[in-house]
Amino acid sequence: MADTLLDRQLRTATTTQVSEILAKARETTDAAPLTSHLLAATQTGALPPAVFQQYISQHEHRDPHALAAALKQTHSASIRRVAISQLEVALRPGPQFRATWAALGGAAGIAALLRELSVHDVEALCSAIGTAGGRRDPEATAEKEAAVTELYILVYKSSPDEELPEDRDERPLRASYRRLFGACTAEFRSQWHRKEITDTAAPTPSYTQGSGSIAYPDYLLPGQEEKLRGPRKRSDKLNGVEWLLSQEKLRNVQREAAEKIDLCHGKDLKIDAPEFYRGILLRLTTLMGRRRPPNGTRDKTWEMVLGCFKRWPELCHELNFEKDGLLSHAIRWWNYVPTEERHVQAGVVLRALLDLVPRSMFPTLVEYPEILRVKLAHRWELFVWLFRNPKKYGINAESPTDEDKEKLKGLKNTTSFPSQLFILLPADKAVDLLNLISDARPDHTFLSRRWGAPGYRQTILSELAEPGKNDHADFPIVHSLALTRLGPKDPRRLDSEVLNNIEDLLKTRMSKASQSRDWSDRLFWTKSALFLTIAAGSLELYSKTLRWARRFDKDPQTVCRLYQAEVINTKEGLNLLAAIPSTNRLSTVPINTVKADIVAANEVVIQLLETAAAALQEPGFSNSSWYTIGRLASTVVNQRIQLVNAFQSHHKLSDEEVYNLVWEPTISMLTTAERIVIAEENAGLYMSKRHGLLEGFDVVEPRDHTWRFIDELARARDELWRQERVKRCPAVLSLDTPWPKGLPVHDLCQFRFGEATVKLPYVVSRAEAVVFADAKFLRRPAPTDDEMRNAISSFIDDYKSCVEIYISAGDGEDHRKDRGARAWRHATTELTSEVITNEKQADAFWKRWAFTSLRKWMPEPSVSSMNLRPGPVFPRQEDPNEPLEWHPDPEAKATPSSERELPGPVSVLEALLQGQYPSRLPWDVQPLPTRRTVTIQAVPGFWCPSRYDSPLSGETQDVYIAAAMLYINSRIGSDTSLFRKAYPSAENPRFPAVYLADEFLEESKPDSLFSCLSILQSYQERVPPELLLQLARSLLERLRTIEKNRANHLKLAMDIILLLSRGERPLIACDVIQDILIDGQGDSAWHRHLFNSGFLALLPAEEVKRFLNGMTDAMTNRLAQAKKNRTPTPAPLLEDQPAAKSSQPFIKITTVKMLAQTLRGSTVVDEHTICGILAKILSNSDHMDIKIAGIESLVDVFTNTKNVKLKHTIMDVLRKRVAPIAASLVERRPMTEEDWAKAEAEGTVPEIADVSPTERPLLNLLFHIGLDSNLKLTPEWNRQWVETVLFDILEQSTQNNKRWIALFEKANSLSRPAGESLPAVPVVARMYNDLLRDRPEFVSASIFERIRQHVMANISPPPGIAAINAKIKGDAVLDASKGVGHWRTLFANGNIGTLYLGIDTCAALLNRPASVWANFPADGITVPLLQDFLFSVARIFIDASDLRSLNHLEVALSTVPSWGFNRKHCRESQIANAIPVLERIVSHVKSLRTPEWQRDRHRCPRHLPDTFESRLRMLPYPSTSFNPNSEPAPDDEITAFGNKVIALIDELVSRGTPYHDDWNTLKAAIARTPVSKSDFLRIALVLGKGVADPEEPREPTLAEYMRAELARELIRKGEDPKDRAVLRRTRDLLVLQWKHNPNEVIRERARATIKGLKESAKTRRDGNQFWAKYAEEWNSAVAAACAAFGAKGARAKQVGWMGEDSSDDES
Repeated sequence: MADTLLDRQLRTATTTQVSEILAKARETTDAAPLTSHLLAATQTGALPPAVFQQYISQHEHRDPHALAAALKQTHSASIRRVAISQLEVALRPGPQFRATWAALGGAAGIAALLRELSVHDVEALCSAIGTAGGRRDPEATAEKEAAVTELYILVYKSSPDEELPEDRDERPLRASYRRLFGACTAEFRSQWHRKEITDTAAPTPSYTQGSGSIAYPDYLLPGQEEKLRGPRKRSDKLNGVEWLLSQEKLRNVQREAAEKIDLCHGKDLKIDAPEFYRGILLRLTTLMGRRRPPNGTRDKTWEMVLGCFKRWPELCHELNFEKDGLLSHAIRWWNYVPTEERHVQAGVVLRALLDLVPRSMFPTLVEYPEILRVKLAHRWELFVWLFRNPKKYGINAESPTDEDKEKLKGLKNTTSFPSQLFILLPADKAVDLLNLISDARPDHTFLSRRWGAPGYRQTILSELAEPGKNDHADFPIVHSLALTRLGPKDPRRLDSEVLNNIEDLLKTRMSKASQSRDWSDRLFWTKSALFLTIAAGSLELYSKTLRWARRFDKDPQTVCRLYQAEVINTKEGLNLLAAIPSTNRLSTVPINTVKADIVAANEVVIQLLETAAAALQEPGFSNSSWYTIGRLASTVVNQRIQLVNAFQSHHKLSDEEVYNLVWEPTISMLTTAERIVIAEENAGLYMSKRHGLLEGFDVVEPRDHTWRFIDELARARDELWRQERVKRCPAVLSLDTPWPKGLPVHDLCQFRFGEATVKLPYVVSRAEAVVFADAKFLRRPAPTDDEMRNAISSFIDDYKSCVEIYISAGDGEDHRKDRGARAWRHATTELTSEVITNEKQADAFWKRWAFTSLRKWMPEPSVSSMNLRPGPVFPRQEDPNEPLEWHPDPEAKATPSSERELPGPVSVLEALLQGQYPSRLPWDVQPLPTRRTVTIQAVPGFWCPSRYDSPLSGETQDVYIAAAMLYINSRIGSDTSLFRKAYPSAENPRFPAVYLADEFLEESKPDSLFSCLSILQSYQERVPPELLLQLARSLLERLRTIEKNRANHLKLAMDIILLLSRGERPLIACDVIQDILIDGQGDSAWHRHLFNSGFLALLPAEEVKRFLNGMTDAMTNRLAQAKKNRTPTPAPLLEDQPAAKSSQPFIKITTVKMLAQTLRGSTVVDEHTICGILAKILSNSDHMDIKIAGIESLVDVFTNTKNVKLKHTIMDVLRKRVAPIAASLVERRPMTEEDWAKAEAEGTVPEIADVSPTERPLLNLLFHIGLDSNLKLTPEWNRQWVETVLFDILEQSTQNNKRWIALFEKANSLSRPAGESLPAVPVVARMYNDLLRDRPEFVSASIFERIRQHVMANISPPPGIAAINAKIKGDAVLDASKGVGHWRTLFANGNIGTLYLGIDTCAALLNRPASVWANFPADGITVPLLQDFLFSVARIFIDASDLRSLNHLEVALSTVPSWGFNRKHCRESQIANAIPVLERIVSHVKSLRTPEWQRDRHRCPRHLPDTFESRLRMLPYPSTSFNPNSEPAPDDEITAFGNKVIALIDELVSRGTPYHDDWNTLKAAIARTPVSKSDFLRIALVLGKGVADPEEPREPTLAEYMRAELARELIRKGEDPKDRAVLRRTRDLLVLQWKHNPNEVIRERARATIKGLKESAKTRRDGNQFWAKYAEEWNSAVAAACAAFGAKGARAKQVGWMGEDSSDDES
């Protein structure tokens, strides 16, 4: 009885109450019996699973045995899910881990549990166990790691060939078990990494297409994995790695990264630098920056990273200054190191990394501002390191020498300093640097207005020095701004002399503005003058200049731009008007100065508003031009709010002092400004708003003085508006309560400060007066006469806002609740008791119109009273098994939905409930108030449980579940026994025996069915699976009787079954799903929703095997019966069409295919079970779609299994059962021997399918095994597969094709001469080409001979084949006969078509590297064999004058593979193998092009090819890769290529025939050469060598002119060679050799080329930016040389990077 009482309390209580009941039960009952009882009650259904979930989730009472019991139970998936989540905490290192691990049975017990769990639970449990983290206790951590390592060894298959013992899980769950790996010991993980790399099979040969996947780690280059084998010495380990591995707090990825670094460093390994950098170093440093590792971890990690760069110098090419790059992480680490000692140490590492950055990646000065965004104290140090680095500038700005100053002078006109740089650096250092550069470059053109970071347009630093120029910034502005940042004691700060100079500059700029005739110039100089005063920091000058600028207010073009944000709201201008120094300048400005500046700044703001008001009188006035001025006061005040706290803290001022100093004059400024904008004569400004000028309030932790400012500003504004309202309408003085004479409460302050509202006493007092206004005033009718309405206008307090302000002003949550209760009582009693007598109606009224968003502050009784219906309950009955009629919503008719208005005329109260009137229309008279209605029903209907505010109790949830299930069953079900007995028993009833009342069914709407479904989905974990199963069967039974309009019923039924299959016990849905799949063929659209891998992953291991076997048996029985009875395959059924009523059983093909496809790649059962199921399907089905699906799944097992015996078995099955089908004429209807005999007897031609992959899916699938990334095989298995299966298919297909050809010739009376045999060709002729392309090492000489014969039969057919082709072409009847299309694919492809039957592939093989040919067997194809074959093909093309096909062949011979191979090795093979074929072709053509052939009018061949293009294709192109990080081509290759081009040019000139077409062909060929453009300059140097050498004055030959033209073309199109010596030699060629050459043609064309390069350097166009970088380096070098030579170098000083001087007209 006690247990039954406990169960009743637990299942009817709320979540909070359940926790309390369980806590009390723990005090009176031992844990073991309590756990057993709760688990048993959950299993029977007496308790919902949520109770036991709470039981195991109570951290203070966590019981390891309860967790173990929850994991091992099988009746609730949600309990197991919660238990697994609790394990993540329970298995943290420590005492709790030992107890929990022991309760689970240790490693052996957990391994046994994992064998039984579903795949979904295995993955979740392994993740929970493998989660790192927890204590830092080394001993506890070691204990957990040892235990998890033991478990990992038990469950994870350690080698590919290991046979699993009987007690180990046979499912392929290696990926799930791998989740345990991160929690194993560091030693074990390191050993395992090495073991996995050592045991990994070598990758397939690189010449195989699709062989990009590499089995060993992707950060190692191919061939390096062998070096990981063998023992490793302790001395091999990288310094710091062992220490890093011992840090338990690091994430798994960090620890594994360290292991990989250690692993690679321990051997002499080469790495793939980009992959290693991105995958390990960058990832490691990124995580280090985001987390807080143990002390010293970052330092040691960065030392390790630096060691990697020193160990592998190629990594340095990956270093750059990109955001979130490794250098950015290093700078961030150095910037935030806490101690000085560690800061110095970090600086050493950072400087070392900076020294490793490649020259091309080093930042320019323009990029410095973004890099220097570190602490102010560190900026100068970092700038010095960057500027002093010799790879870029090499100038010591800290202690400049004479040499450094000369280098600065050498930067003239080529390098500019961003103006922002001098604001970022410390003030004194910035001034020193500015003076240093100014001395070196006195023309002040070194300042750039380009920014290092976007988004800072509104700044005076972007101002130009001169109008219409965009090359440099305004030096006086930058210089003045730098001086104002200096401390007050710095003698360089603005003194009288500097101010006098500024005033002189100001007068000059004013004069230029006044004298300018163009408005753009006037605007420029006016802005320039204003910005200069801002830079000088003088509010007096700023005010005077603004007053002077009023003269341009009559100029509409100037005024519409002068007062915009980019002029007024500059960063520096706002800082000046805020008058409070920023954090880094607090010590430079004394308090007295701040006080005077605030007053002066306020006057400037008022002055600008007065200027706007005066501009109203101008004809061209536009209020949009003054938008920024209207918001200026708000912007300035917000700036002060942001700065005032730091100012107070620095000067240690009291709140009173700050208020008097800052806020009192600010309030005066704001009220004065608002008086200007609300004046009636200034209405045209459109700046008048009731909420005031202050917009936006964004400050962290405002202090009391700020709150006082907000409150006093509200008081002052209220008085200001009172005066203005009285001035406009004297009747305002006669307004009574509750009409305000000033501003409404909600407009006193437009911001809502929540709990901080208590800081605003004046605002709160006004709100309280409205909330508790006397009822007699609020019940009066609202005024309707015009005079009073005009006096009130739109100034009406919003009651809802006042309530919110009043409640928010409570000090603490309890006080706010008290204030909320008080306001609620006053509203519902005092204000409405005489108007609305019904308490519930009053509650609903006020909740709707005033307390909508304040429900949490309302008293509890009022909340519950808003629900106008009582909660549903079960009927009370003496005998729970006696069914009772039940109406879940008995009071539904008692509260009809309607609304009514308040009695009487519209009252003042209703006016206060209208809401806020738009603030932007302050003087508009508000319309008469609309009626506020009383809602009688303010809650949703019965089927919406969200009508209850508080969490629903367990009993209410169960009531909804029962009502929903009964309603669904009553509407569309057939089982009347649902809920006719108490569930689970009469002794402990959770659901009594009930049935729905007819009245309730009549009242509910038909669309309530899906509301019921939504309820069941919401409370899915509480729904008893047995009852849900009963409901599902009831719905299915009813569906069988419905023939029309069943779509909605079907959807609801399937949704119920989906709910069951994803619920607490998915296992019980198996039988229902099987019935639907087998018997519900008309509803097959739902099959994949019900039966899929997601559902199977939820089933326990043994149960899913039983379910799949049962499903397979049922399907195969249907297939066997259909086959026996010869039942035709039915047509697809329509959605609403009932299932077939045929007495003969059948099953849809798509259903069986679905089963086979679901097993593909499945991990829910072991591979033997999958193979058994697929074998049953394949043996019982003749339909090709089913066979294809089954074979695809079988192939997936074959390519992925590690079981050698199973692999052999599958391969044998595929060879015997599948290969004959793949070799057949038609895969979907393979011919039997009886079919062949019948066709031969009748003389008919069998049907043959198209050779496309879609018509031959099995052949395509089998051929790609071992090639595709998802069908990979080891080299040994790949060899067995090809020799055992593919060659068998090839032979069978050849025999089938031979028999078909014989029938085709016989049926069409086609004959061939005696002794002429046809080539042996398979049905799909492209198999030959595919073998050559993808598996050439397996092509024997005999197979290649077949290929050769097939090719020759097409391009040079023998008489018999030629006669048959001619007959087919000339006989229309024969041409249209059966099988002719297949004959054409075999022997009538033409020359072009035949190229794709193996000719192109043979040419490509000759270009593959020698390492590919090394794998070919001695009896296979050889290079001479291919060369002779291709030359014989070429001769046939030449003899036939088929120049198009010949050209295609030559292109194939001259094309180097663009991917998958080393281009250098391919080039070597091309020269050795392919080019000799081209030479033989050229030689053969020359032998035919004789004088006799030329004179013969009947010459044969009719046309011969032009060999010049062939010569171009024979050029030895350098082996440069297109990868920009690759090594350049060797010099000997460049030289050889250039000499060959020179020889071709000489041949063109010397042959004595027109050469223009061939010359253009040569230039085009070189331009689109496969050579990288980074080598163009080196080729140009070879071509230009010795051409027009000034030391050998002679007239260049025609060939030399052409060489110079081609060299210039290559220079223009070339890209950065990454070699400054090449650039220097190129410059010498253009400048020293050609630009000043005596030959005019050479000289002028060189000058044109130089001009183009200079334009490229100036504009920095993409692809030519390297010239700009080289220009900077060249000029620096020239400046240094000039300094060294002194006076002798005076002339040299004028020489630029391309030799420009005063005599050059392009200078």
